[in-house]
Amino acid sequence: MKNLSFFFTLRKLLVLRFKALGWRIALSMIVSVARGIIWVFGVTSMHYLFDAVAEAVLNPYLELTGVVRGFLYMGSVILAEIVLNNFADYLIRTQDIISALALEDKMHRSASSTDPIIYEDSNYLNNIEKASRAVGRQASGFVWGFIELFTFYTPFFIFMTAYLYNLHPILPLIFLFIIAPIFFENWFRTKIMANTEERAAPLRRAFEHYENALCAREYLKETRQLGAFGFFFNLFHTTMKLFTREQWKVQRKMRIYDLIFRIPTVVAHIGIIVLLVVFLRDGYISIGAFAAILVTVERLFEVVYGLFQWGYFSRLPENLAFSRNLVSFFYLPKRNGAQELPAGMYGVSLQDVSFIYPGRNEKALNNISLELAPGETVALVGANGAGKSTLVKLITGLYLPISGVVKIGGIDTREISMESLFKRKSGVFQRFQQYKLTARENISISYAKKTDKDDDIRKAIARAGVNLDSAAYPQGLDTMLSREFDGVDLSGGQWQRLAIARGLYRVHDFIILDEPTAAIDPIEERMIYQSFSELAKDKTAILVTHRLGAAQIADRIIVVDDGRIAEEGRHEDLMERKGIYAKLFEAQAKWYE
Repeated sequence: MKNLSFFFTLRKLLVLRFKALGWRIALSMIVSVARGIIWVFGVTSMHYLFDAVAEAVLNPYLELTGVVRGFLYMGSVILAEIVLNNFADYLIRTQDIISALALEDKMHRSASSTDPIIYEDSNYLNNIEKASRAVGRQASGFVWGFIELFTFYTPFFIFMTAYLYNLHPILPLIFLFIIAPIFFENWFRTKIMANTEERAAPLRRAFEHYENALCAREYLKETRQLGAFGFFFNLFHTTMKLFTREQWKVQRKMRIYDLIFRIPTVVAHIGIIVLLVVFLRDGYISIGAFAAILVTVERLFEVVYGLFQWGYFSRLPENLAFSRNLVSFFYLPKRNGAQELPAGMYGVSLQDVSFIYPGRNEKALNNISLELAPGETVALVGANGAGKSTLVKLITGLYLPISGVVKIGGIDTREISMESLFKRKSGVFQRFQQYKLTARENISISYAKKTDKDDDIRKAIARAGVNLDSAAYPQGLDTMLSREFDGVDLSGGQWQRLAIARGLYRVHDFIILDEPTAAIDPIEERMIYQSFSELAKDKTAILVTHRLGAAQIADRIIVVDDGRIAEEGRHEDLMERKGIYAKLFEAQAKWYE
């Protein structure tokens, strides 16, 4: 990811916030300016009241009209401050929600056009984790805090400077004595936090995974049955210790800097009080001004220290680090293809294609040339790690080759838009997803735009062998498939049939079948493959399987070995060659003799 500057990051997030909020942010800024000004009125009201009280004490025969007027003035300011603070808090909280949703939308849209290969790179995964954490409070705090600096604090300091200058030209230097030590302390904190986050992100991602392995429902059964609880607990404990150690180091450094810079702050505080006493003695300021300025100085120390310690600047290092990662996410490598695939079936051509995964040196695929005709069914077979799944990812355009050309419908996959690339493709995968939705939603999610869904859903489930009349589906298509949401859970085979129905329901001209029946018994598997054979007649289909008997439904079988195409042909031809395919087939056949 790019190492973005402070102002570039801020500008991008400001533009997004203004687009998302419109007039609402203008209203918030007006209220924020009013809050800054009302603070100054608070100082002048104290000045007026204290002078009136001092005059009344020194002159007992004087009417108390000035004191009453001072109390009314100060009370009105306090009331206005309470109203404005509550209104501002309401605006900020509601706008943070809207802004976070806008950032979520931006992030997901960016992810949809990002090159999928980044999900194979651990460095990008670390940055994506940090970016997702910034969508909430970090990015909002970073942007709104900066806006508040200019709409709330800046008017306050400008008016206060004018007020103090009017009393004596040297008094505005009070701000310098208050702000300078705390500013330099925070500058050091920013550098420390930015460096810490780079080291902490991979550790955080690791211990969150180990925590899931210990506690999450999908891991629970296997972790307990394999006796792996202690193994994962040790990994979790070790990683958490490393993460905690990093946090401890940064906190230790921050406390040291805090102690060092607190000394000049205390000296500045004492110096201001001495200066005010001298000015009061020499008649430059009245007793009311002395009291008002002294109270204000105390409040300024509290406000500025809070701003740097637990306010905007205290969170700036963390917020900036997360916000940079969020904006950087928008600049991840994109697939900028704009061409649309032609309607109907299309062939696929691979010309001298090679591919390497990020962070690897060896090629996963090496100089592969292959032609898939429109409407052809091809089976990919071979040992684990031979390159079958990688080849499918290049054939479908999910990944791009490092050399050579992959063309779909005669168009280079680099030039095809992501939306068009997957428009009329479907798939059934061994590692299918178990969505916590109803049976109807689990199937129709593959083509949500389709109307009059139920008839097509029932056709798909019939082809996939899903029995809605069984006890597994007490409410039929409306059965919630998650115990966490007061529903039911399915067996592995039942889930796989549902995944097959999901793949068949989607309107498609091209389908990928990647070990689609791994959890289904042999009798039903034969029925499903016969159904696949009929469905694939008018479509381009790729079948990835270790069960070589199923490969016979294909028009052509391709044997992948060590990243290359070792053999191809029909079942009978490959058996006659006595090559890799024949050896694999005979080895499997022995189990059935």
